[in-house]
Amino acid sequence: MRQGFSLALFRLRVVWVVGVVLAMLTASVWWGATPAGSSPLLSRSVVAAPLATDGGADAAAGDSINGMMRVARLSPMLVKPSSTVTIEVVVTNTGESTISDATVSFNLMRYRMSTRSVLDAWESQGIDAIVGSHMGADELPNLKPGQSRRASISVDASSFGLLGGETGWGPRGVSLVLGGTQDGEYSARLDMVHTYLVWDSRDENAEPLLDVATTVPIVGPAVATADSTQSAVQRVEAAMEGSRLARVLDVVDNHSDVTLLVDPEYVEGLADAVLTPMTSPVGTEAGGENSDDTSTDSNDSSSGDGDTANDDNAGTDQNPDSPLNNDSEGDDPDQGDGDGDTYEPTIEQQSAATWLDTFTTLDNHEIFSLFPFDGDLAAYAAAGGTPAPISLDNYSTPAIERWKTGVASFVGVAPTLADVASSVRAGQPWVLADPGTIEESATRTFTDSAAIDVTTPAGDATVLLPDEELSQQLASPGTTNPVLARQRFAAEFAVLGKERPSERRSVVLSTPRTWDPNTDVAQAQLEAIGSLPWVTEVSLEELATNAARATDTSVAIQSPESTADPRAGLPDTTLTEELLDARAHIDDLATLTDDPAAVLPETRATLSALLSVAWRDHPMERSTLLTELREPLLAGAEAVDVSTNPDINLISTGSEIPLTVRNRFDQDVSVTVRLMPSESTLQVTDTVSVIVPAYSSTGIRVPVEAAGSGDVTVAIDILNDNGDVARSAQPFTVRVRADWENTGTLVLGALLVLLLGGGIIRTLRRGRSQKRTDAQAVHETIERVKAETEGGPAADTDGGHHQPDETAPHATPTDTKETP
Repeated sequence: MRQGFSLALFRLRVVWVVGVVLAMLTASVWWGATPAGSSPLLSRSVVAAPLATDGGADAAAGDSINGMMRVARLSPMLVKPSSTVTIEVVVTNTGESTISDATVSFNLMRYRMSTRSVLDAWESQGIDAIVGSHMGADELPNLKPGQSRRASISVDASSFGLLGGETGWGPRGVSLVLGGTQDGEYSARLDMVHTYLVWDSRDENAEPLLDVATTVPIVGPAVATADSTQSAVQRVEAAMEGSRLARVLDVVDNHSDVTLLVDPEYVEGLADAVLTPMTSPVGTEAGGENSDDTSTDSNDSSSGDGDTANDDNAGTDQNPDSPLNNDSEGDDPDQGDGDGDTYEPTIEQQSAATWLDTFTTLDNHEIFSLFPFDGDLAAYAAAGGTPAPISLDNYSTPAIERWKTGVASFVGVAPTLADVASSVRAGQPWVLADPGTIEESATRTFTDSAAIDVTTPAGDATVLLPDEELSQQLASPGTTNPVLARQRFAAEFAVLGKERPSERRSVVLSTPRTWDPNTDVAQAQLEAIGSLPWVTEVSLEELATNAARATDTSVAIQSPESTADPRAGLPDTTLTEELLDARAHIDDLATLTDDPAAVLPETRATLSALLSVAWRDHPMERSTLLTELREPLLAGAEAVDVSTNPDINLISTGSEIPLTVRNRFDQDVSVTVRLMPSESTLQVTDTVSVIVPAYSSTGIRVPVEAAGSGDVTVAIDILNDNGDVARSAQPFTVRVRADWENTGTLVLGALLVLLLGGGIIRTLRRGRSQKRTDAQAVHETIERVKAETEGGPAADTDGGHHQPDETAPHATPTDTKETP
């Protein structure tokens, strides 16, 4: 009997123990499996749920002063009088002793925060600050070192006692305070979190107060050459899995209201880079040195009115229409090794290709093209130049041709009037300044509209000034908690809207080019913008053209004469000016060819690459590379030239001037040579056209006419087929002496007459002999002949001067007298 009783008692004890164990296991499973926010919560209810003792993701980073508290939920984001506010906080014991009697309290400041500086001051308060009115609390079980528990507080908003209507709406300060006993001492404030509650008592039919445009740049790294394997590797690294651009795309992919400012050269270069044969650029792991995951896992965080869950879009199929999915049939020189082998992209290239495919298939985003290679507008303007114009038709990536143009993104200090004018000349009349660079009036008590109309020497422009505080919150929120970042964002917009409740204004948000977002935080912030009823999200184009303009015209846009240039990292102005001039000459000479884009393409593009914003962080290296680029650019600027003798004498009224046309390009050039004399004494009757083969010279002759005398300077213009001046060659001098021809003819004629007359006279003089008779001798001869004819003695024609032995035949010497 006693033995049976003992056995029954033993069995009863076993059943009891087993039941207790099962009950404990069931309770443990139930408590541990309850998700955040799934417990039935009543007004001012108090529920505590134990978490894993290792802290988990909730305890990874604290939001509080002492790092023991993390806000997992604050909903709804906008609190109406009929709302029920739910706050969940994860408390982690980071000390070395147990916390007992732990309590988390919810405290509310009832007065409305009316300025943005008050928001900053609220978050920067210490643990001894005033916390406001007590609204509710949650008691937690003992917390051992390293252990985490979730506290949840739910309160009806009707109990807050806040003003309603247009007067009362706006942000209020919230303090979440952890109290408890640790190391034998009770402290009402072991830790504290400051955040915001946005009271929305505004009329649901009220008009929006703010037009908001958000811009995000997508640019690549600083590349030393426009087209090389090294540049391809850099582009791939910038877009592969785990990279900064991968996180940026994760954020903007789900927010079509964000305007993207994109460098077309990076997208085009990446499309080539993912198909360029290369070895793994950063090792065997896909992440490489860029795989550091700076985002924070936020399994217990929420955006909006509920909890958010991250959606990892791994393994997304590429778009079949993407430029990366071109069918390869062996005609691509980059595919394979020429022996029929198929080129296999690296892991990094495949990852970057996925990024490119996702980006190029964004259909609902407004995308503006930046200057090629993200040209630094300040660097160009300082050298008196202009970035290369944007021509989207030159790119082979189909998505690029759908982008918009018109926006230049300025980096650094406030843009000068010369900077804005340079942008206008390049066809970009909207200049997006860096946040906070344009100093606003110190006497103004409200935030002015973002659009500022400016008149420049090159035409009208609009400077868009992003809101400094909101842009800073988006770029660097100061927290890894999406809930706190979202609440601060909503509070900022509430204060901004309340500043001018009867006036609609424009607001621009922008992120820096190096933005590396925490994806959860950034997405929560962007979702908050779209959830605010007093905000209308607009495109950047709509804001620049139609949104409200700044009412304060005293904003400082410096004049072109300003000599102050504190911009760090800009290249040498003199060298840059020389190189830009040389490239401009090459661009003009390229119009003489059938394929202008094929004229020194890498040299020209490399200059654009070196003048990108990304090179500001590498000034010394850029200076060296620009110096090395000087020689090929200057040589290219003189590749087509026309020359002749420096001094030419022209003495006839009609003649031809010989010229030599030289072509050092690898293409034939079609040249029309036009001479332009400085004086009317020399007239050019026509131009001369000629085709000069590559790497050769051709001689031509240009007909001219002289109409006077004098030294004439002749300019040489080299024209393309459209009649535009491609280059002006070195001028030369012509000594025009058109009257010398007539004068020379007269002088020569006179000389000929003189020579002819002299010759005649000389001939006559040479023909006269000393033995020739004179008139008297002739008369005497006639008389003698007459006498002989009559038979009488003839007169002595010698005048009696014969020798004694000389006697006339048949006559006797006698003295005669000349018959009168």
